[in-house]
Amino acid sequence: RTPLTVIKGYVEMLSSKNMTAEQKDRAFERVNAEVTRMQGLINDLLMLAELGEAKPVETGMVNLSTLVQAAVDDLKALQPKRKVSASIDENLNIAGSAEYLAQLVANLFGNLRRHTPDDARVSVSLSGADGGPSSDGSQTGVILTVDDGGPGLPAESYARGISAFQRFDDSRSRESGGSGLGMSIMAGIVRQHGGRIDLNQSPLGGLQTVIYLPIK
Repeated sequence: RTPLTVIKGYVEMLSSKNMTAEQKDRAFERVNAEVTRMQGLINDLLMLAELGEAKPVETGMVNLSTLVQAAVDDLKALQPKRKVSASIDENLNIAGSAEYLAQLVANLFGNLRRHTPDDARVSVSLSGADGGPSSDGSQTGVILTVDDGGPGLPAESYARGISAFQRFDDSRSRESGGSGLGMSIMAGIVRQHGGRIDLNQSPLGGLQTVIYLPIK
């Protein structure tokens, strides 16, 4: 069900004279929640459209180590039951959009909070990398690897990879209130920065996300 469908249904209910005050309060809460959900969906669609444009992104040097460390600290604070191990090399700077890279990290760790149990293990690694997509191995960059002990993805999703507007599990987005476009946005940001993103089955039992980004 789309947010508009839900809102329409509750507006019709609110027009009824037979609703109690308690029922009206619940209906208004649901309408407000669906409006918020629709705003998130529209924002995600706008970002996907922006990422699909051919114009170059505004870039500068971004300290990816700082972004990832902050996300790890937030995860520990928000979900203290979770066992989080992290190995983050310091001062890994890449040329890119600070706004987009912050969104990339936010989506990655937001998925952990929404789609895995709050006590599921997480392992985060950020390090420098030689090689990369270039056949001569001359390109250097960084590799961010995040493993979790959650339920993972359907088996066929690992081979399929990330496709635009593709939800891996429809129920996950409905339960969490997400748009289901977070992975597509992540893939678009990585593509804008000349990198790649791979999804694998994690040795922890859930999902492993590996992101390679060139330094420049």
